[in-house]
Amino acid sequence: MSSPGITLKGGKELAKAFASLADDIKGPALEAATRAAALPVLNQVRITVPEGGRTPYKSGTYRRGWHMETVEKTPERCTVIVGNDQPQGPRLEFGFVGRDVLGRFYNQAARPHIRPALDENRGAAVDEFRAAIGDIIRRWG
Repeated sequence: MSSPGITLKGGKELAKAFASLADDIKGPALEAATRAAALPVLNQVRITVPEGGRTPYKSGTYRRGWHMETVEKTPERCTVIVGNDQPQGPRLEFGFVGRDVLGRFYNQAARPHIRPALDENRGAAVDEFRAAIGDIIRRWG
C-alpha cells in the first residue's frame, strides 16, 4: 500500500523568505527589541529609587544616573543592562554594615529597588520584546 505524496510548490522560495526574515530580526533590530524590553524596568527603577539619607531626594544624582547600556551585541544575541554608576547603588540595594572609607560605622538596611522593578515588569518586558519583533514581521510581510 502506498501513501499519497504531498507536493509543496514554492518550497524553496518560502525557505528563502523565512531566512530573509530571520536575517532582518538579527543585528540592529534585535538590539532595538531588547532595549524596548528593558525600558519598563528602567522606568520603574527611576520612579521607585530610594535616594538614601534623611530626605528622600537630596540631590537627585542617583535617580538621574540610571541608564541602559548594550554590553553584548552579535547578530544572534544582544544583552542590555539597566544600571547606575553612582557609588551608593549597592548600599541602597543590598544594605551595608561596617566602616566606610572615612571610618564612619554604618548599619544601613537594604532598600531594594532594582530586583522588585525587574520582578514587577517581567511581563511588560516580554510584551515589549514581542511587540518590537512583531513590528519587524509586519513590516517585512
